[in-house]
Amino acid sequence: MQVVSLPSCCSRYSTEQNLERQVLETQCKRLEAQHYNLSLTAEQISHRMADLMSQKQKVASERERLQAELEHFRKCLVLPPSPWSRGYFKGHPR
Repeated sequence: MQVVSLPSCCSRYSTEQNLERQVLETQCKRLEAQHYNLSLTAEQISHRMADLMSQKQKVASERERLQAELEHFRKCLVLPPSPWSRGYFKGHPR
């Protein structure tokens, strides 16, 4: 059995602990940067979605308005039934 001196064990433990701390700090900084970037992306997407929803509402309103206008024109263009149909001129009254 090998006897290891207490100062040597403490030194190795301290070195390993410092190395682990550095690795964890590096990972933490990387994750914080990633979180920041993802938060910015999420905010941009949120603003874009709000813009698109607003545009969708405007398009829907414009579509309704144009649809009503088109329906009005269709009603204006409908002619009352006439006894002078095309069939009458061909010799077949309809």
